[in-house]
Parts: sequence; structure tokens; C-alpha cells
Amino acid sequence: MELKRKLVTMIALMLALLIMSSGCADSGRSDNGDGDTPPNSNGDGNGSGNGNENGNENGDGNGAENSGRFDYDLTEYITLGSTNEAPDENDVLDNMLLQFREASKSGAIAVIYDADGEEGSITDIEGISVCEGDTVNIDYVGRINGVAFQGGTDSGYDLTIGSGAFIPGFESGLIGAAVEATVDVNVVFPEDYYPDLAGQPAVFTVKINSLTRYSYPEMNEENVEKYMEITYSKLKNNIVGALMFQKLYEDSQVLKYPEDEIGLIVEDYVSSVEGAANYYGVSLETYLATLGHTEGSFFAYVTGIAQQYVKQYLVIYSVIAEYPQLKMSEDEYVTESRKLWSEMVEIGDFSGTYESFCSKNQRFDIETSIYTQRVIEHLSSLCAQNAE
Repeated sequence: MELKRKLVTMIALMLALLIMSSGCADSGRSDNGDGDTPPNSNGDGNGSGNGNENGNENGDGNGAENSGRFDYDLTEYITLGSTNEAPDENDVLDNMLLQFREASKSGAIAVIYDADGEEGSITDIEGISVCEGDTVNIDYVGRINGVAFQGGTDSGYDLTIGSGAFIPGFESGLIGAAVEATVDVNVVFPEDYYPDLAGQPAVFTVKINSLTRYSYPEMNEENVEKYMEITYSKLKNNIVGALMFQKLYEDSQVLKYPEDEIGLIVEDYVSSVEGAANYYGVSLETYLATLGHTEGSFFAYVTGIAQQYVKQYLVIYSVIAEYPQLKMSEDEYVTESRKLWSEMVEIGDFSGTYESFCSKNQRFDIETSIYTQRVIEHLSSLCAQNAE
């Protein structure tokens, strides 16, 4: 059964203040935020798509007032899908296992299969082939119509099979391949990928250099609390809500996009790339060429990314409008934003005071992160109520 693993990445990123990369990266990678992703003015490869970091007239990050964005009738922009469809139980368990294994890797026993490996590796690789959950070290070259394309080649890349880090079909195409084998993987780039690659069939020639297989702790109540610091039931509820959110996002239909919201995000991306070009001392045209874009294709690309962001926002704030009990008071905002700041400091995603956290992130981003979690929890509770 196909896992909805991209959901896990999307939700995690949205909860990290929606400071997301473009959703595409170089070669076959889909969402890791490196490679060809347009960098911001610091040249680091991230663009928030939400305006500059000092805030704007829509509300800054100091928590003094509601951002005001998406605080209007959204029914002319989107038709929401169902909020009552329970996810498949196997999908829930598979995604729970995926998150648990990521968290419990420190307690896993790793066995490395590598014919030319260093001491500690198993060099007898006969009969060893790639399975779901293995981490493989690979070299690859991607070709379209027999011609290698920019950003489609890499070597020594560590890829966990089933992580959803690469485009659909890439990882599954390696399952069953032997260590040291070279295989051709046929894929089709997603329609929302880079304009020059979107929808095109490609063949990746991939060499499996080595394979690391993990023996993980059992996923039970005790180990979930040990490695994830939450209860088993809380983990399950989080996954149920996240899967329901993903289904709701997929089933919702955008009627039209709010032009001002699209414009804010496009403007931010363009400003980021202009800043990067200035940083490297080259023209915008030259810098875009290094990313495989012309000005026209880049504008089309970031417009598509902006539409993905805005659809997420429309879904989130439409649910908030439908269930007004989810709306935050100002006191709740302060409490929840402090909690979010504390959690991000604890996991190492932010360093600094609460005041600096608020000044470096717009009020809208903080609100949306909090509301996303509230929507996920609400969808999970609806599922529980329907099951009774």
C-alpha cells in the first residue's frame, strides 16, 4: 500500500512556521529544500514565501495584533472537501511506524552491506537486495530522451527507501536491486515540478554502492514514550489528524486564488533571488540560469509554488471559519506562540529569546503554525467521535 509520506514532511514543515523550501529540489528529489531551490537573501536555500522577516502592514511578529490575512469570506475562493472521512488504518499504522523509526534510530542496530566497505561492514553481499526502510548509498544519472539534464546527477547520496525524499517511482524502483547492481528506474516528473521537467518521463541510471539495514526497537507504548516523549495514543491521534488534513487538502477545490496573497509570496521569492544574485555579484538573469531558469520560467515556477502555499492557507482558515471554537484569543495566541517557541528551541530549530523569535517571524506564520496544529487535532477528534 502506498504510504502518504509526503504528508509527514508537509505537516512538519508547516508546523515549523511554514518556513518551507519550494517543495522541489534538484534531480529526483522532491522536498528536501536543497539543490535548485531558490535561496533567500542570505544565500541559504530557503524562502518562506510570506513577505520579509520584519513584518508588514498585515501584522508583524510581535503578537500585538491579528495578522488579518485570510480573515474574510473564503467560500468564493475554495470548496472544502470532507472533514469526516476516516483514514485507512493501515496508512495510520504505516505512518506511525515511519515516524517512530525516525525517532528511535539511536536505539536501532545498523548492519552495513558493502563489498568494498571498511572494517565493520559485511562484505559478503550475495543475495542482499534493497528493501523498504533500507538506507542505500547511490550514484545516479537522470536522462530525458537519452540526454542527461541539469541537476539530475549525483554520487554518494544516502537515500532511505520509503522516505518520500525523491519523486514518485524513484525509491520504489530500487526495491529488489542488489548491492553493487546498476539499474534503470523509469519515472515521470510531477506536473507541479520545475516547468522544464514537469510531466516529462525520465530514466535514472542508479548504482547501489552499499546498503544499511536497521533493526529497530519494537513500536510499543513504552518505546514510543522513550524515544518520542509522547504516548502511543497521542502519536496515533496526530497521524490520524495529519492524514485527514492531507485528504482534505487533496479533495478541496480552489475556485480562484486571492491575487494579493499570490502576489505577496511571488514578491518574496523574487526578492530572495534578487538578494542572492546581488550577494554573488551577478545579474538576475545569470543567477537564474544557474538554477536552470529564465525570468519567465522562474516566474511561472514561483507562481505555482505560491498557489500551493495559498491552497494550504485557504484550507486551514476555511476550517477555522467553519469551526469558530478553534479561533484563538489574544491571550491564547501569546500562550501558544510561547509554547511553539519553546518546542522549537528544544529540538534545535531555533536559538534565541521569545522576543527574537517573534521579531524574526511574521505574526501570520506563527498563527498559521498554531492553527495548523489545531486543525489537525480537531480532525482527529472528529474521527474519534464518528467512530463511537
